[in-house]
Amino acid sequence: MGTEFGRYTIVKPVGSGGMAEVHLARQVGYGGFVKPCVLKRISPRFRDDERVLQMFLEEARISALLNHPNIVQTFDFGEVDGIPFMAMELVDGVNLLVWMKKRADAGQMIPLRSAVEIVAVLLDALAYAHSLADLDGRPLNVVHRDVSPQNVLLSREGGLKLADFGIARHEARDQHTQGTVTKGKPGYMAPEASLGDAVDGRADVYAAGVVLVELISLEKFHTADTPFGGLAGIRKRVDERLGRRPQVPLPLVELIHRLTAIDPDERPDAQHAAAELRAVAAELPKTKPLVEYLRATVGEAVEVQPKAEDAGPTPPSPRGVSPLDERGWPTFFGNEELKSKKDKEAPPPPPKPLTLGRGASQGAQAQGEGGAKEAPRGKLPMPAKGSVAQPAGAQGAQPGVRAPEVKPGMKGTPLDLNGVDVGLPKSAAQRMIEREREARRTLTRRVLIVVVLAAAFYLGPMAAEKFKSPPPPKPTSGKLVVSSSPAGAEIRINDIPHERRTPATIADLPLAVALEVRVSKAGYAARVPKFVVTIPEDVAEAKLDVELEPSARFEVVSDPPGATVRVGAESIPGTTPLGFDLAVGKTATVTITAPGRLPHVVFVNAGKPGTETLTASLELARRIELSSEPTNAFVSLDGRPVGRTPLDVDIPADKTIVLTVDYPGHQRDRRTIDPKRPPPPKLEVKLKAVPFEKLELLPSERKRFSELNRAYESARRDRADIRARISSAEARLAKMDFSTPMEVQARAEESLERLKNEAVELEGAEEEARDAIEALRTEVVNRIESTAR
Repeated sequence: MGTEFGRYTIVKPVGSGGMAEVHLARQVGYGGFVKPCVLKRISPRFRDDERVLQMFLEEARISALLNHPNIVQTFDFGEVDGIPFMAMELVDGVNLLVWMKKRADAGQMIPLRSAVEIVAVLLDALAYAHSLADLDGRPLNVVHRDVSPQNVLLSREGGLKLADFGIARHEARDQHTQGTVTKGKPGYMAPEASLGDAVDGRADVYAAGVVLVELISLEKFHTADTPFGGLAGIRKRVDERLGRRPQVPLPLVELIHRLTAIDPDERPDAQHAAAELRAVAAELPKTKPLVEYLRATVGEAVEVQPKAEDAGPTPPSPRGVSPLDERGWPTFFGNEELKSKKDKEAPPPPPKPLTLGRGASQGAQAQGEGGAKEAPRGKLPMPAKGSVAQPAGAQGAQPGVRAPEVKPGMKGTPLDLNGVDVGLPKSAAQRMIEREREARRTLTRRVLIVVVLAAAFYLGPMAAEKFKSPPPPKPTSGKLVVSSSPAGAEIRINDIPHERRTPATIADLPLAVALEVRVSKAGYAARVPKFVVTIPEDVAEAKLDVELEPSARFEVVSDPPGATVRVGAESIPGTTPLGFDLAVGKTATVTITAPGRLPHVVFVNAGKPGTETLTASLELARRIELSSEPTNAFVSLDGRPVGRTPLDVDIPADKTIVLTVDYPGHQRDRRTIDPKRPPPPKLEVKLKAVPFEKLELLPSERKRFSELNRAYESARRDRADIRARISSAEARLAKMDFSTPMEVQARAEESLERLKNEAVELEGAEEEARDAIEALRTEVVNRIESTAR
């Protein structure tokens, strides 16, 4: 049973809010073909809103281009009875938030390796989206902007998929979207997004870092009502959450620090972040493969979800919804435990009465659950969040006054309890008189309130304006107070050295501008290579206190010289030979590169103070522009993964190497590259598809393939039969001449027309069955790829 909607049957609602509603549905086709899916439609109240229609269309356009095993697929977009819709892949499982709650409720921490691998897969999906191009090859620069556990889906088969690109930003959309509108869930919003600055893919990397912290700690990362609870507290919160699991290794902590850095320049892009996470995961204690671990645990989380009919109405979302369970944060996150249902339904404490006096002109006080809040001048004070407006007299009895006891069946004089008459019934005339009196009293009270408020609004500012002193001049520059332990460290601001050493006060600095500050001293190093400081305009002063730690010195020598050096994501000024300091106990990945040479990567550990020399012999390289059909294939050199097509591959110029191009569901291309017979500068590899029946199919997939194949073969047979009947009918009609009665000729023509119409319908059924088989093949290939990862 269900509601028909074009080619779909709506089974039940999943959620609604913002601008869309989401339903569980079935796509029904020829020969009993049924495909479960998720149907997303514009809510009725927005169907005439051109802005919402345009946003929905943009989401459909960008979703149609996304074809990745770790991204929810959108396979249909259209309109039925004037209602735009999108049909999306149905993921049989739960979102990451529900799964994490199940782990926490069971007291089972997520293995470190599994947590890291989950976020690495999530970053794979983001890297693909960030590098997406349109059909003409122009980069779209897609940014998801809503990466959170609610939008990460886990399937019973052990797969992971990123969902809901409803507020994604891309180049084609920028021309008609507000660049400074804050979008996304506050708890995962990058600092630059919270401040209304322009964002790129590194904002998604920040959100992925927050998700990783929550996976490791099973605690909510942000607990304040604001998006960050103070930008300066991000690093501290990371350390607090990770500190609850002492087995978290230092390289992972440092990588998370970079993923969640306030400055986006300190964060790696999604592709490099995924690679670094996998390198860290390889050093962690071995656990079950991620697919097996998710298979064993996702099913448990599915069983504990509330049924749709018991869940009650879905709360409205501040934007378009995704086919996910968005019931908010569970109680196991952070220190802000959510109230129980009973607490939520209990009435709030009574509001304090409004007082108008001498201070009314400078902002009344609104008292509520969150404490006193000053209302803006000229506006009525509003109740704090969570308070409920109550009628006069609803506050209950005053302290020390015993309310009269009213018992059932009591007779006598009516009692007045807080303005409510309880007693004998009144006549219609009495009730009419009292209503008229009450109406007059209400009108009088309203007029008095308006007069008093107007006087407070207009006269208060005038009186204050008369006696207030002129404001002090606004500062045009600020100062930065820098101190360090130990003192005597060099200070560099925006890579310009300052003549004074710490402690020092540096004046004449610009206000409200991000400044890059580095503090260094011979034999010492800061844990963070640079600090981003902004001097606020109101106080025109900022302070920076840096704790320096004993360091090890690394001298880098390369052959040939003149190479650039990067420590983690930080580029070291100058070229080789050069040196850099690293705090004792810290580890880092050092990458040495030069034009026309293969990069040299080494992992260093600052075990103790002293000087160590790093020598790098940079091999000659030959660059190949590698592409494949299908695209997005895996590429490896001598078994070492280097990325996905299309990409530029640097190979040794004087060394034999094995190049492998692999794509699920296709035959692997493996070739040996001999430097004596180098490949062309542009190399395209065409991979041959493996026959569908030879793929590794699950029992459910094999059953679906059998059903679809039967429908396809049936449509082909019926179509062949109808073609034969058409040929016979055409032959009979051709033999008719002027001697044939007109009625007979008309019936023959009508019969031929019916046969042709049937042929068109059967052709459509055959094509639909063929498309369904191809869609199933895509699902199987994506599942195989996800399992392989």
